[in-house]
Amino acid sequence: MRIAGLPAKSRRRLLTGGLAAAMVAATGLPAQALGRSGGRLVAGLSGGAAADSWDGRSHDGLFMQAVSHGAVHDCLTEVAADGTLRGELAVGWDASADARDWRFELRPGVRFHDGTPLTATDVVASLSRHRTGSPMAPLLAEMQALEAASPGAVRIALREGNPDLPYLLSDPHLVIQPEAAPASGIGTGLYRVAVFEPGARFVGRRVAEHWKDGQAGWADEVEMLALDPLSARLAALRSGRVDVIDGLGATDAVRLAASADRRVIDVAANPEPWRMALSDRVGAPAQVGALGAMDSARFAERWWVG
Repeated sequence: MRIAGLPAKSRRRLLTGGLAAAMVAATGLPAQALGRSGGRLVAGLSGGAAADSWDGRSHDGLFMQAVSHGAVHDCLTEVAADGTLRGELAVGWDASADARDWRFELRPGVRFHDGTPLTATDVVASLSRHRTGSPMAPLLAEMQALEAASPGAVRIALREGNPDLPYLLSDPHLVIQPEAAPASGIGTGLYRVAVFEPGARFVGRRVAEHWKDGQAGWADEVEMLALDPLSARLAALRSGRVDVIDGLGATDAVRLAASADRRVIDVAANPEPWRMALSDRVGAPAQVGALGAMDSARFAERWWVG
């Protein structure tokens, strides 16, 4: 597995993921992990900032990753809740024998929230923005060619072979946005923007007749609040203001785990445990994975209220 030249965060995710990069899930979540539709999921998250925007290059805090990557936008590929890699906006991909030349076939019939169809030019424009000012710039620098092979396919030619390219394209920064309106909050994800207050609050409402129906997007509405420090998130969880919080330390995790109406989920093992706490009204897939923010940012579409 070649990881030289990638940002430290990406290297850590690769090491944590282990063999997940080589695994592809052909269908959705396991039957036992399917959720309950309806209701409203509210989360208190770390990492909000007044400068937050829809520019995927700057999505470093969990708040904006969960809003963008976890609700409004999709990537070409995604790491599923069980840790496997599968297509998201891409339905399949092929590579040359040396893993240098790649072709990604796009999912047919996908439309942005404003009704415009997704095309290969949107994908090329979205990825090309990361050539500068992005943690993913080293990956884009490896691309000698990034072009629309057809309206429904994208070709990527690398300087050196890299069999992990489909996995790397699931990074939360690499969300796909309309070529004509990249910073508008228009995506192809399960939730369209109803309210967005940078660094403070997001409300998303479920998109009707989405291609992920029956696999994800259980809540009718999701709300995310940027709450720092951790004490503010803990207070919000204890009062019932929110259903989910992130960033628990070991001591708080032990205390909450002992509570009858709350539980703690470890969502990362390397370089150290990273934890989220859930109220007893929240359901989650049986296996959440161990990929840190790359996986936990998708909780808004994967978890449910009951």
